[in-house]
Amino acid sequence: MSFLSLEFILVFTFFLIIYWLLANKPKIQNGLILLGSYAFISSFSLYATLVLFAYSTLIYILSLLSHKIRKKHFPVYLLLLLICIMFFLFKYYDAIREFVLFIGQFFGFNLGLPLINLALPIGLSFYLFHSVSLIVEQQKNTRLKYTFFQTLTYLSFFPSLVAGPINRVNDTKHQPGLMSQLLSSEYRKMIEPKRAFIYILMATFKLWVLSSYLDEWFVNDLFSTPANSSTLTVLIGLYAYAFQIYFNFSGYSELVLGLGMLLGFRLPLNFKNPYIAENLKQFWDRWHISLSLFIRDFIYIPLGGSRSGFLITQLNVLIAMTISGIWHGAGLTFLFWGILHGVGQIITNCYSRLIQYRIEKKANIAKALATFEISKELPVNSSSIKENFFAVFVTKNFYRLLTFHFICVTWIFFRANSFSDAIAIVEHLFIWDQSALADFNFLTICIIIATILFYPSIVKMINAWIEKLVFLNWKYFVLILILLMQFVIYIAPSGVPGFIYASF
Repeated sequence: MSFLSLEFILVFTFFLIIYWLLANKPKIQNGLILLGSYAFISSFSLYATLVLFAYSTLIYILSLLSHKIRKKHFPVYLLLLLICIMFFLFKYYDAIREFVLFIGQFFGFNLGLPLINLALPIGLSFYLFHSVSLIVEQQKNTRLKYTFFQTLTYLSFFPSLVAGPINRVNDTKHQPGLMSQLLSSEYRKMIEPKRAFIYILMATFKLWVLSSYLDEWFVNDLFSTPANSSTLTVLIGLYAYAFQIYFNFSGYSELVLGLGMLLGFRLPLNFKNPYIAENLKQFWDRWHISLSLFIRDFIYIPLGGSRSGFLITQLNVLIAMTISGIWHGAGLTFLFWGILHGVGQIITNCYSRLIQYRIEKKANIAKALATFEISKELPVNSSSIKENFFAVFVTKNFYRLLTFHFICVTWIFFRANSFSDAIAIVEHLFIWDQSALADFNFLTICIIIATILFYPSIVKMINAWIEKLVFLNWKYFVLILILLMQFVIYIAPSGVPGFIYASF
């Protein structure tokens, strides 16, 4: 049952009414959330429900053992082994089996593994990540003890079950902890309901209209038949996919935020206008934020982070991003995508270090000149101020566009059906076919270029409109919301859109 289906809207409305009739009984509300979560995942398959319940039971047993086992990190090692087994069986077995078969054939041996037909349970990666936070936090604070019911509710929380965001047990600097909100004894209330409905409206528009049409018009043709592509079709297809995956995933995340706020939960913000980033570090601070923080806290920092010098830091960055690529999928394309982002971040870090060195060198020279009283106060020149402002503006946008285009190239490997298809698309980027210009509407090309160039201004304008809507009187707000929703439904294509990240 999709979040955008009529069935879910009706069921969730009924659920919400009962839920808030019990506003002064948070424990019973949690019981409703648990029942609703398992009913929601059962609507996809009973198999996925049984896998989630079995895994949650194992996590509860492991949390009990963590209080009895004296070896500090042993429960974490057991959790890591359990996660590896789950990923191996459900996500990577087929790819590993094919690789073993290839190695065996290459050396003339029969190294074939048995065929195991296990479908990927929906939401697997996300509740595995949620369990990491639970066990690790219990290791840090042995006084934390959760009941079986609390563990089941935390791991199955339906708004973020299908495709995130990744929740934490306790509050952090960046996000409130889901478990701490579930266990709070305070009466719940809806959080900014107007903003919640705006999130849902924006999500519907992004998912149902923008993402769907971009896929239908540009993306699907490029990646289904890469051999027929020209330079122009590849460029436009890549731009379209960059925004399609952003609209799809950020739209889903905003939908989850809105649903959570209507239930009285503040879930982590997962996107913050990532395409205005001026380097890859900024991009990952804005894209899939909950995953970036998870990789930082549970992979990068345990590897040593930046504590062992500049070179080791870059190695840790590469390892962390490579693991991120492998998490997204078992194919060579995802591995290469992760490596590309790791190498890109290393280049960014090296460049930042070089810039910092130059700044410090200039500061030392200025300090030396001041010592000999050579430096003098100069009158402020308005023309020089304008020139500096223009130089900064051009530089910032140059870095933004450079970062955006690097990300677009990496999306080739993320989206391509195979590594050979990805290489074919990359090759077409450098084969200019002037006749391809005739296949595209000039207006379409202008819209794409304008969107890329003026994206930061578009973001500011949309945010300003949102703030104005939030402060409207309720009767005007409801009227505008209904009109906008009717417009979205009118222009949307038929069918219910899918969530790209649900398959991860």
